[in-house]
Amino acid sequence: NWRNLARTLQHRGKATEALQFARESLKLQRQRNGVDSRPYALALRELALAERATGDDAAAEAHLREGAALVQRLSASGGGTYGWKIPYADLLVAKGRCGEALPLLDASLAELAKGDARQNPLWRPQADLLLAHCQTVLGQHASKERVQEARRILRALPGIEYDLYPTARR
Repeated sequence: NWRNLARTLQHRGKATEALQFARESLKLQRQRNGVDSRPYALALRELALAERATGDDAAAEAHLREGAALVQRLSASGGGTYGWKIPYADLLVAKGRCGEALPLLDASLAELAKGDARQNPLWRPQADLLLAHCQTVLGQHASKERVQEARRILRALPGIEYDLYPTARR
């Protein structure tokens, strides 16, 4: 499908092509499912990630916010938004806006703690590391255990190579 193709191209460093496929995916989801659907929200997230990869952070931020709001509205429990909040928090952290990222990360970690069989195994460690980074930047006590747990999770995942502090180099 278009969304997976966009993600694959992005991972291969072909951000411009990924952006084109992500736009097509969004258009297709709008036609098939309408703008009030989870598939449309997923396409918004993929478009935002492709936009971010091409350096269009303003558009990425708008699409991540829109997707998170849509998923929040569609979900009876209000859950399942961490998949939009964590990439949005990552964007905010990269822009030096840790104060805005903290509530998103706290809400995401609370959702993830409830458990969700569909969750990406990278969401929790990414949120943990971003939160520890923000706490340090904001002069708060960062949990050493949070960083160690993120490191443990990442090491346990097959085929995963990770950079423990990617936000420090953006």
